Amino acid sequence: MDVISQEALYNRINLNIANVNENDFYHLKSKIVEHHVTKNIISYIDRYRLNVTDKGGLFAAKDFISSLMRMEMDDEDGKRKTIYEDLRDYYPQFIQNLRDKAARGDADIISCGIREIDYAMVVGFAPGTLTLFCGDVGAYKSAMMMNVAVNIWKDQGKKVLIVPLEMPRDKWVQRMISRETKIPFDKIEHPNQLTKEEWDKLEGQDAIIKGNDQFYIMETAERIPVSFLRKEIEAHIDIFKPDVIVVDYIANLIPEAGSNNARNDLQIGEMLKDLRQMGKPKMGIHENGFAIISGAQIGREGLKRFRKTGAIKGSFHSEDLRGSQEYSADADNIFGQMKDPNNNGRLHLYDIKNRYGTGVFPNGSTKTSLEVQGNIGLIEGDNKDWITEVSQENILEKIDDPITDFDSSELDLPFEGYQ
Repeated sequence: MDVISQEALYNRINLNIANVNENDFYHLKSKIVEHHVTKNIISYIDRYRLNVTDKGGLFAAKDFISSLMRMEMDDEDGKRKTIYEDLRDYYPQFIQNLRDKAARGDADIISCGIREIDYAMVVGFAPGTLTLFCGDVGAYKSAMMMNVAVNIWKDQGKKVLIVPLEMPRDKWVQRMISRETKIPFDKIEHPNQLTKEEWDKLEGQDAIIKGNDQFYIMETAERIPVSFLRKEIEAHIDIFKPDVIVVDYIANLIPEAGSNNARNDLQIGEMLKDLRQMGKPKMGIHENGFAIISGAQIGREGLKRFRKTGAIKGSFHSEDLRGSQEYSADADNIFGQMKDPNNNGRLHLYDIKNRYGTGVFPNGSTKTSLEVQGNIGLIEGDNKDWITEVSQENILEKIDDPITDFDSSELDLPFEGYQ
């Protein structure tokens, strides 16, 4: 191409870039990357054919695979971003950002509408943070994640992605709609028993759902690694940029192929770090970033200790989380949950870790209680802030109870409302 042609092409590109809508940027960027990848692969195939003739099939295959691996490494390097800046230069920008935030009020804080949780967290479900809800099997972990996600979507107008690794998509939606319509989950399971009024409520949700922002559900045929989740988000980034991602839950993810860590606890640590990193604003998948919400199991010893001491005196600690000590290191917020054995309508909540928050609930304690309606999966804040004690008879009974394995499905539990 001669100089005049190059200059004309350069001017055309500049003109087109100037007219690009900001919302189309990531879509156009992905198209350019796709073109670049396709062009490279075509050249690798051409070289493979030449190598087969000149150097044999084995050499050609090794060279082709090596070229693909180098291309993938280059792609990963391109995603890695580093900020290296003198505080003296950055601080004026920090003050300006603070002034801008003050002008917007609390508009940037993503709260979940459950007063106790929002109070304890202070910064809300901020981009790049990981929040874990922990408890025994059947302690409403999935229900809590669902309530938090739906509140953020409906009340805050945020985009939410749900990755339900434990249950089919239709069951997750059924749980959500049960909460919204106040129609018990088990009644929706038998639609032939629904009244006309209940059908009207269910069908009326369509307009409500369409009137809100995007709410995506990602269902997979098998267990996935974090990298697969990342690629799926990136593949759809031009149409959907999530503010919050709910993974139900982390232990159901699988480690990356070729992971150097054979120990399960260290593999979980790698997954936690990868999830937090990809959610960071300006350094992750998209400019604004997103928060990660997930769940974890409380270990056997922690449950036994808690059941002996009771709800008022008992407490959970970060080392009580089953599967990995990495949970406590990598999570920004950890809340423990325990059903009240004397009151089906109450759920005890414990502030185990809070990286940026107060570490206490509105009652000034690390313990509080919430209201729960198990048959519709609704969890709400409670203005009473009281916790009931566990009776001596119940303690002895619970100590002897077998503790369900971590991999047990909560869907297999006797129905007391979904958990």
